[in-house]
Amino acid sequence: MKVLFITTGLLTGGAEMMLLKLVSRIDRDRFEPVVLSLLEGGPVGEQLRAAGVPVHVLGMRAGIPGPISMLKLRSIVRTVRPDVLQGWMYHGNLAASVAKRFAHSGTPVLWNIRHSLYDIREIKRLTALIVRASARLSSAVNTVIYCSHLSQVQHEALGYDPRRSLYIPNGFDTDEFAPNVQWREQFRREVGASDRDILIGAVGRSHPQKDHANFIRAARIIADRASNAKFVLTGRGLDSSNTVLTALVQELRLDGRVTFLGERKDVPRVLSGLDLLVSSSAFGEAFPNVLGEAMSSALPVIATDVGDSALIVGDAARIVPPRNTAALAEAVCNVLALSDAQRVAIGQQVRSRVIEHYSLTRIVQMYENLFEASVGVGSGATESGVIESEQVRKCAGSGE
Repeated sequence: MKVLFITTGLLTGGAEMMLLKLVSRIDRDRFEPVVLSLLEGGPVGEQLRAAGVPVHVLGMRAGIPGPISMLKLRSIVRTVRPDVLQGWMYHGNLAASVAKRFAHSGTPVLWNIRHSLYDIREIKRLTALIVRASARLSSAVNTVIYCSHLSQVQHEALGYDPRRSLYIPNGFDTDEFAPNVQWREQFRREVGASDRDILIGAVGRSHPQKDHANFIRAARIIADRASNAKFVLTGRGLDSSNTVLTALVQELRLDGRVTFLGERKDVPRVLSGLDLLVSSSAFGEAFPNVLGEAMSSALPVIATDVGDSALIVGDAARIVPPRNTAALAEAVCNVLALSDAQRVAIGQQVRSRVIEHYSLTRIVQMYENLFEASVGVGSGATESGVIESEQVRKCAGSGE
């Protein structure tokens, strides 16, 4: 079965990395995945090709597609001849619906929404137009997949057809993201952290929704209360060229306590070297991948209450309001006040939670079952070819 995944882009981000994990792990005896990026190829595109997955790139400029882009889309769809069209993120979803015009009759269209939507005014104007237009188009697709319960509620309130809704969370490779003593020692030597230092990390691209400024302001409070606390920021744009954040570090007199590492390909190694992971996002998150990765790495986590963060971490982690520096710093200091044994116990608890609810193997199987149901291989297809939500859930397996 050929599944054509149409995504907005392939730069490094949570949505793109989940696509990489899914496509790399899908059963190649049953499925032939192909990926089409509307924008750039990017590092995720390189990783997909290395995994033997064909990748096509339209090379569109940000904005409304022109006639050349449409001709390219038609050519790719007619060459691939997909059995399933799987959109990925807002622009990719809309393109998947357009691509149906060029596919064979009856080709199912699935959307995948990767964002929460607290206030549509917080997103770009063109994206907001696509979000609203997609609400009107949603009844014409087979299934709208949400990676977060909150995102599903928010989009249905905006007019997305609830009959098409299906929740499938993100999944994590618990073998790749696991405690590793050797990696821990290597990484801590790299950043100049001693055994007695407490290394607190933030992992994620530089973007206003991640609110790294809040993390740095909290670091100032934490540093005043814990002399052995050091801080690491890792992700695209989190390097010395980020003048806004580096200036804030200097203003708060945190030189020598904060390290910017930029984008890394060895995130499991980075997480192994940390003692605590902080997610300081202010808005826009649906299912923050970094929480599952850190929990799988047996790290205590502190997260702001955005998207499904509270549901993901459960009772074993601290949740604080977004944009509240004092609350964020206090939560971190409370964890630092625990004994080493208590922090280890929390780490084991959160890792067990990921293994039970968010293992990558389980999540990939849900997608595989959905693809088969959408073309009538499973028990979830109706005579009209539309997948009913309850039937899909029975076929795909229940979410948490």
